[in-house]
Amino acid sequence: MLADDYDKRVMIVDTSNEIGGDGDIPHPGIGNARRLQVPNQEMQHKVLIEAVENHMPQAIVIDEIGTKLEAMAASTIAQRGIQLVASAHGVTIENLTMNPSLDMLVGGIQSVTLGDEEASRRRVQKTVLERKGPSTFAYAVEIVSKTELRVHRSLEATVDALLAGRMPNVEIRKLGSTGSVQQEVSVQKDQFRRAPYEIASQSEVASLSNARTSLDSAFNLDSANGHIENSNVSEAAFNLYAYGYPRKLPCKRLNNWSWRK
Repeated sequence: MLADDYDKRVMIVDTSNEIGGDGDIPHPGIGNARRLQVPNQEMQHKVLIEAVENHMPQAIVIDEIGTKLEAMAASTIAQRGIQLVASAHGVTIENLTMNPSLDMLVGGIQSVTLGDEEASRRRVQKTVLERKGPSTFAYAVEIVSKTELRVHRSLEATVDALLAGRMPNVEIRKLGSTGSVQQEVSVQKDQFRRAPYEIASQSEVASLSNARTSLDSAFNLDSANGHIENSNVSEAAFNLYAYGYPRKLPCKRLNNWSWRK
């Protein structure tokens, strides 16, 4: 489509000959795009640089990025303004960010030490992980299964959300049994850590709720055992408060004991 419909110069770096086929003549399905075969997978990063220097492409399709050298080459190509379409192995985007060989594809990850005021404002630890620079790709698609895709329309926003402990906004596309595509957008709210006073308040509410449940259970048990008589006559509700004080307290006065009311 890029080569035929949009008239772009497209180069395909075929890592394992899975796109253009094993023969010297590429499959006609690639259209007007040109293909570069990789003689040795360890030399793929050099083939990528060769494709840029010798063919001046507008778009490069890479079969698979699997090493740090290939990720560095792809990042260099993206900085030159060339459109990239590639695949990388990983279960989720979060796994890709934690992969030291491929984290450059999402901008790289670095550890940052925050000041006391900033750490208190964010309610996080002083040492956090942040994205180092711009990502190599603007968009990302997770292939969950043959019938489900997760589309990230902003890869940088997704990575920033994951590193901040939030759930990113994801567009989920599913293939129905009739062949129709069902599209839904999953917008997650920010899930920051709660402040200590919020946690204390929740604990107090939970304690009061448990105490009330225990009292209700005891009341129902006494009623079932006949300790409390049930009346069908509706009466006005009342609150009973019990106060007490000692009627007689011993006090010592002039070495003689006396009682005080």
